[in-house]
Amino acid sequence: MRHLIPMLMAALLAACAGDPSSPPEPAANQLRVINGPATCDACDALEFSVAGPGLDKVIDVSLQNHATGAEVGTSAEIRHFVGDSGLVLQIKLGFEGSAPKGDYDLRLHTVEIGGAQSSLNIPGAVRIIAPPRDPNAPPPPPGPTGTVRVTATTTGPLPPLTYGVSVDPCDPVYACSGRDIDPIGSVSIQLHPGSYTIALTNVPANCTLAQHSVTATVVVNQTVNVSFAVSCVVVRGGSIRITAPTTGALPRSPYEAIVSPCDLAHPCSTGVPAGGTGTIVQVPGNYTVSLSNVPATCTVAEPRTVAVTVTADQTLNVSFSVTCPPAGTVRVRATVTGPNPDEHFIVYEGPCDYYYYECNFRELIVGGSAEFSLVPGTYSIALNDVAQNCSVDASEDMPNPRTVTVVANITTEITFSVTCLAMTTIRVSAPTTGPDADQYYRADVGDCPLGPCDARYFEAGATITFDVPVGTYTVRLNDIASNCSVNGSNPVSVTASAGSTANVAFQVTCTALPVVRVTAPTSGTNRDASYTVVNETTCDYYYGCDQKVLPAAGAVEFKVTTGSYVFRLIDIAANCTVNGPNPRTVNVVTGITDLVFPVTCQ
Repeated sequence: MRHLIPMLMAALLAACAGDPSSPPEPAANQLRVINGPATCDACDALEFSVAGPGLDKVIDVSLQNHATGAEVGTSAEIRHFVGDSGLVLQIKLGFEGSAPKGDYDLRLHTVEIGGAQSSLNIPGAVRIIAPPRDPNAPPPPPGPTGTVRVTATTTGPLPPLTYGVSVDPCDPVYACSGRDIDPIGSVSIQLHPGSYTIALTNVPANCTLAQHSVTATVVVNQTVNVSFAVSCVVVRGGSIRITAPTTGALPRSPYEAIVSPCDLAHPCSTGVPAGGTGTIVQVPGNYTVSLSNVPATCTVAEPRTVAVTVTADQTLNVSFSVTCPPAGTVRVRATVTGPNPDEHFIVYEGPCDYYYYECNFRELIVGGSAEFSLVPGTYSIALNDVAQNCSVDASEDMPNPRTVTVVANITTEITFSVTCLAMTTIRVSAPTTGPDADQYYRADVGDCPLGPCDARYFEAGATITFDVPVGTYTVRLNDIASNCSVNGSNPVSVTASAGSTANVAFQVTCTALPVVRVTAPTSGTNRDASYTVVNETTCDYYYGCDQKVLPAAGAVEFKVTTGSYVFRLIDIAANCTVNGPNPRTVNVVTGITDLVFPVTCQ
């Protein structure tokens, strides 16, 4: 199928809180801090990166205390770049006021096309272990340290996420590193001498601790061991089904439903398309459900937070009523003229995030229309997926893409004009003569590699055809062996007319390849019967080496091109040795080059 129809990604996922003061780690496919949470241990500033969907629209960030909701004064430098996992937001966060110890939520403020503003939330994205330092105060000097080695053992079903290790008070010089620990694992933390309370956090609701915290006394150059025993059981969960019926213009991105506190054994949030459904599974207990990622131009009817009680194997229904401004409509049509017309297009509203499959598009059939219901504002509408023999009129008064202003309750109509040319055929052949003839070639039609072109491989005695719009083209023969050459021009210019086939024949002449003839005259007793000769210059990781079996009293030949080659004799019996170097280098020009490996056996 020629038309690419991207899928709209179902949701923007973000982590939610395990309890009001202890947010969970996000899953890998959610909006998240890479290797998070970002930790400030009496830091001057905090640098970290965020991955996940929707980052292309972020214009500012802010920080809120996870437990109290109080906002912390910050300044932020934001940079977008493409990393191994797609679009990444790199943030450098400076502190402009006090920030008490605790977990903080990162708010990503976004702006949609047309100016509508909203925000995305990453609960527990930042953890402050010791308040940020005064940038003008000198850091305390480092001193001797000891080590706390924390070990966790878990029985029963293992949690899907790691536990956390907290240290109180946190060392003001040495970072409390290693706060993440596997359910069955250990981690070492370097600290100044003193007394500390070590606690295990992020323990799922279906797990219990023999003891929640341990007091450890750190002594210089010594290691103190702390152990936590965790017991987990299988608990059947219940489901929360969330709907969000929406009146007015439907938001482009889905809403996000968040459950709190999170049981840490299941995802804590899910995407809910406007007018659609999302489901969250949690262990039995009492929870609250809220709706986020709602555009600033839309409102959620009270109650915005709903209390629910989850029961095993039961499904609860929670509905949020959302009201958005009245929509305006953009109706798109296309007119097509010329032979071999294209009749099927894709119309895009705004840019596409192909990494996350986020596109707002409609299919358009000639004679019909495609409609977008949009929040009032300014938008870009583009006609794409146009056949190779057709082009969209992109004049100054009818550009593609086209800027459209959407007005509430008003339908704006736009029409794209498409002109098509007749299709015809170019047939390429390469009759070849001479010894050691080439077997395959590649034909390029068009401005390869700088512009639009089509390239195809074909056998020397065959032909290859290209279906192209009428016009003049450059045709080139490529991938020609070094001992072969084209008689005449290469490339050539050919005019392809409607109703006829343009034939292009490249006459190729080849000459005999140089030959390396290898022998291994063998003397002595108990002589080897045969050997293996390897042309090491041709060795390839995937295809191996060019090698042949050589009888002791015979010869083998390797056809090569002009140049320098390395040959090695292998599979030699233990009682035989090669006289002289092995491998050997030979320089090949023309004709036959003899290479001899004398062998003596005893």
